[in-house]
Amino acid sequence: MREKRVMLIDGEKVAKELMNGGVVVPVERVTESVTRMLEKAGISHRIDVSIKLIGHPGGWAWLAYSEINHQRTYACLLHADGRPLPVSSCREIYEIASAQKIEGFNLPLVNELIAFDAAFTSEESMQRYRDYLLREYGYITLEGLPADHEVGARTFNLEDLYVDLSLSDPEKSHRGVERIRAQRWARSEDEVEIDPDDEINEVPRLSFELADPNDTNEFIRQILDSHPRVAILGSPGSGKTTLLKRLAIHYARPVERRDPSWDLPTEDWFPVVVKCRQLGAAAELPIIEVISALAAKAEMPELAPVFIEAVRKTLRDGKLLLLVDGLDEIRDSSKRQIFVSQLRTFLATYPNVKLVLTSRETGYRIVASSVLSICKIYTVAHLSPNSISQLTVLWHRQVLRDMPGVEKEARALAEAIISTDRVYRLAVNPLLLTTLLLVRRWVGHLPRRRSVLYDKAIDVLLMTWNVEGHEPIEREEAIPQLAYAAYRMMDAGKTSVSSHELSVYFKEARRDLPEELSYATLSVGEFIQRVEERSSLLVLSGHSLEDGVIREMYEFKHLTFQEYLAATAIAFGYLPADIADQSVVDIIGDRFGSDSWREVISLTAVLGRRNGPTIINRLVELIESSIPRISGDDQRDLPESVYIGSLISCLEDEVSLTPALVRTAIDCCLAHIDMVGQERFPDALFNGKYEEDLRSACLDEMQAFSPSVSVAGSVLGVLCSYRLDENEDTTAVTREWLKEKLRSESSEREKLEAAAFMMIVSYSGEHRSFRKPVSGGFRAARQPFVHAEGLHLIINELLSSQLGLPVTYMYVWSLCWGVRQAKIDPSLLSALQRRLIEIWYTNDSEYLRRQISWFLEVSPKGALGDIAVPFDGLRDLIESELGNGGYGNSFRNWGALFVGYYTGSLSAQEIVDAAVPRIGERWIFHIDAWKEVAAALGPLGDPIAQAVEEKKKRER
Repeated sequence: MREKRVMLIDGEKVAKELMNGGVVVPVERVTESVTRMLEKAGISHRIDVSIKLIGHPGGWAWLAYSEINHQRTYACLLHADGRPLPVSSCREIYEIASAQKIEGFNLPLVNELIAFDAAFTSEESMQRYRDYLLREYGYITLEGLPADHEVGARTFNLEDLYVDLSLSDPEKSHRGVERIRAQRWARSEDEVEIDPDDEINEVPRLSFELADPNDTNEFIRQILDSHPRVAILGSPGSGKTTLLKRLAIHYARPVERRDPSWDLPTEDWFPVVVKCRQLGAAAELPIIEVISALAAKAEMPELAPVFIEAVRKTLRDGKLLLLVDGLDEIRDSSKRQIFVSQLRTFLATYPNVKLVLTSRETGYRIVASSVLSICKIYTVAHLSPNSISQLTVLWHRQVLRDMPGVEKEARALAEAIISTDRVYRLAVNPLLLTTLLLVRRWVGHLPRRRSVLYDKAIDVLLMTWNVEGHEPIEREEAIPQLAYAAYRMMDAGKTSVSSHELSVYFKEARRDLPEELSYATLSVGEFIQRVEERSSLLVLSGHSLEDGVIREMYEFKHLTFQEYLAATAIAFGYLPADIADQSVVDIIGDRFGSDSWREVISLTAVLGRRNGPTIINRLVELIESSIPRISGDDQRDLPESVYIGSLISCLEDEVSLTPALVRTAIDCCLAHIDMVGQERFPDALFNGKYEEDLRSACLDEMQAFSPSVSVAGSVLGVLCSYRLDENEDTTAVTREWLKEKLRSESSEREKLEAAAFMMIVSYSGEHRSFRKPVSGGFRAARQPFVHAEGLHLIINELLSSQLGLPVTYMYVWSLCWGVRQAKIDPSLLSALQRRLIEIWYTNDSEYLRRQISWFLEVSPKGALGDIAVPFDGLRDLIESELGNGGYGNSFRNWGALFVGYYTGSLSAQEIVDAAVPRIGERWIFHIDAWKEVAAALGPLGDPIAQAVEEKKKRER
């Protein structure tokens, strides 16, 4: 039998690591407990500052002393958790120490002078949970960091690597029915604004200035001040969980010990964290029962009854902060709906609860209406260039510490990331930025494709990281097994599996992949252990009851890696034997339409070069057979399409395709694209291999005046605007470029390109914002651009040239957005209105008639009957258009009314009679136009003015 011993731990670093790891409570907690012990014993002595940590047969314990005049008087022994040790344990320690002749164990014990209370108070149970949160979420490790032993073994304070996330309010970001669906120029960072009160004393022009990056987006501190319940949506790795960790540790601390730089509401909230991926069957339980189970997860099962009573009191006091992490990670959609239903009931019962919930957007959709009924929705914005730089510097400081030139190297790397377009697009995601920093340090360059980044990251994690501390795992042995398991998990809709299931997957991989794995050097158990220890690609996430046995649960550290490896399995055939001979289309099957498989599909197309065209053709086929084609501007009701999202991702990742198939895919997107797709399409292909194909396709669609003309015009305009004043680029859009393309002698394609650009510039001015990406960063257009000059060139062309339908359509579109920004001479405006009425009368294109109708509505109004036109049957056409119920009917009805107004074909009373009911029932594009009509009609126009005011009140 081994001799029992007591050890004094005389090592500050060892004690600190034990505290950081949550093995023992901090010294501050020990001091608080000793103070209470002395009070209970009636001892008014001071506490000796020399508090020692000891190791004994029962584990760790704290030894503290009281003193008078620097003379120790009593000893106190406390458990590692901060509670007084029972007297029996104290005596055992004293006996062992006495036998070893260790000093300091001969003083009277305070533990013997107080009654040992095994029961915790409510406050103590809550403090234990707070301590758990600080241990669990206050520290992070840089898994996979290519570092030496010291750095690889360290933990880092969350504060030392945290960068504040910017959150976007979708309600503010998506307003405007006629907007071009491209958030690039409507989001906050690097946004530019025009002061509507600025005096314009010369030819009208737009001046784009750098705006405050916080004008639209908000930070969590601002949001919590105004919204008690918030749902935060974001892509994988966008920082949602890290944000929740920040909130948890902030409110787990006493008010006086909180970091003031975080500037969160100074409330005494009690934070409770629910991790949805750990719920399992508990997702269907009432929320109060879910919270009750947290005592066991926090390693204090004996406190469960006291803890839940404390929680109930906190609920009654309205001081609970409920943090729900990863709603989308409840894989079963029906269980996810039940969980949200339970959450609604819980919040109805306890209406003063503060809630912050996170989810991927894809998993949120199925419960969107329910969540929206209880939460204010925000989305995580991309990291700004400034945030990328900040995180890069923090990362280098923590990893490289005081090495010379750290700050300079970090800032140079950040600039390189921001200035490289494809890398920048990856770096806007915190997870990918961190992985990129890791990869760059060891690989030596910045990968542009996501697949390259993931592949190199896995190489680093498996093979090149910390080779002194952990022997590398051979890629040829690891990737087939990990890919096989990732596919099986994706196929089963799982993000975590038991150790037993994982072992079965790896055994079956070795059976089904004899060429790759017949000579595997590691047993299945060894492989699991090595992968977790070395790379953390797979991690132990908890325990679960399976077939009556408690088993360890494993998951991929990030879903991103699971998706990439599943795609690797499909692309390279690391699959179960029964499907190995199937085509890639058959393997994916119905999952082409699954949100959760979108990343897998696009990555498969990139990785399996021969499979790329097959996947593209299948996506095109599915889109053509399931989604209606766009007709002009009537694309608002198209459903969001997973197929189109996957197709755009494939083009963005530059899947290897023939030029003909690239064009087929682009044409398919232009013909069927939904609202979300329109936000992504030009951004996805800008500065990439297929940008010129997209430009050419847009121009072809516009020249053909196809039903996709408006989408093509929008996308082309965005691409042109991204080139604005990029002096280093020979294709840059400048004033000279614009003037050259708007000449009468220019080709139709040149005019269409310039018109598309002018439409975007006009739109941006109307919405007080303009954005463009330059060298990988979205920044403001800093130089003034003569907007009115372009509009006047367009007006002159419309008045003096016979233009084709596509050019006329695009010219009018740019004027619709720009006519009220530019001070156009009244006589010139009248001539333009007359010319467009003539085109409206003589041309029966419903697309063009719709655009002209829009212009006639929004342009400044003169007097009734100002424009005399000798058109036979004009009144009949007006009446026909007023009754039109087809394409663009709302615009065309208004257009007919204004043609009647401008030409005097309708009397004032007829205008009023037709306008008033429509104003109440329909959407008005520019309300000032109707105020002008009401004023021009005098007293007869009063009903119009009244209808406008009533509409404004209703809309408010």
